[in-house]
Amino acid sequence: MTASGRKVDLKNLMQTVESSEGNRPAKVALVGCGTFVQRTYLPLLETMREKLQVVAAWSRTRENADVVASAVEKYEGKVQVYAGQEGFQELLRSDVEACVVALPVQVQLQHVRAILGAGKHVLQEKPIDPEVDSVLQALEEYRELAGKKDGKLVWGIEENYRFEEAFLYAESVVKSGRLGDILKCVLNVDHLMNSNNVYFASEWRKDKATFPGGFLLDSSVHFMAALRKVVGGEITGKVSSFCLSSDRSDVPVPTTLCGLVMMGSSKEGGSEVPCSVSITMASGIQKFQLSVTGTIGTVHVERNGPGYIVTVHEDGAGGSEVRHFAYTGVERALSSFAQKVRYCRAADKCTVEDLGSLSPYQGALDLATIQSFMAMDDVDRVGAVLKLLQEHTRDHK
Repeated sequence: MTASGRKVDLKNLMQTVESSEGNRPAKVALVGCGTFVQRTYLPLLETMREKLQVVAAWSRTRENADVVASAVEKYEGKVQVYAGQEGFQELLRSDVEACVVALPVQVQLQHVRAILGAGKHVLQEKPIDPEVDSVLQALEEYRELAGKKDGKLVWGIEENYRFEEAFLYAESVVKSGRLGDILKCVLNVDHLMNSNNVYFASEWRKDKATFPGGFLLDSSVHFMAALRKVVGGEITGKVSSFCLSSDRSDVPVPTTLCGLVMMGSSKEGGSEVPCSVSITMASGIQKFQLSVTGTIGTVHVERNGPGYIVTVHEDGAGGSEVRHFAYTGVERALSSFAQKVRYCRAADKCTVEDLGSLSPYQGALDLATIQSFMAMDDVDRVGAVLKLLQEHTRDHK
């Protein structure tokens, strides 16, 4: 059953994916060949060759594309290298079926729009864009493009927090009613952003003119994804918040955010839930904690070493349930993208609901939520995204 109540025939879906046409791996181009692609995507893609076959690599500079192509060719066949704007146009005309995009946020969406316009599937890195307004325009375009192809055009956002098993389990606890009526939610994140962080040197994250949210926005879309996933709803009113700047000159402002907002709850019959959010990029320690408290129990998610610890305490249960989860979000997101591409390839028709946690609307809602905290104004960014999602969903029913 989907969020809107549409029943999904899982048996038919899996038969479609497993058909001879649906089962062949998707021919994929890596668009952007920087640090994240080299450190994270390449090792995972090597283990997913039966799902995603890397056949091309594009970068603004030939050097990075050559590095990635050489790494892939150690386990795959010949990889076509493209570079620069002319190379990007050649890629759009190629027989590549899908693109995995990881570019600086300032230019990422324009490349995604061009790729979708060429009829190719896309999985892009978060954040979806620096501004909600430009995302709404892109979503309108996507709605039209997908409509012309019976919905068989995948645009996914690789937001690994939405796929982490720890958050999925915490979400299931909240939905199950084990905590009783939900009373509150607390998100507390201390992020250690300094020269020891491999992404600290990326200049695009420090460009105040083109990316005013900086490290705070770039990281916090993750945290909003986790918050929205576990609580199971959207912000329902004006955000009360403030942003602060530390005296650390090496971390672009703002560095710290504290806020309070009401959110809907996924628990059936549940009421609005007050949620407090505290995030800083200028801490001397690393900490992630997300807690949901109900009338008869609590669920607590904490980042710990190589993964997460989820603790569930139920009053009268005689102890706490403790589970450990490894980091699997990126791998699960890539696998989900491969499945969606294969399904849409073989199915007669697809809908935006079929994208599930990959949906660009989810990425847009992550961005809209954190921007609502950071902007401290009356603009209903979340409402604008939800309105467009409802229209898109209605189009394809």
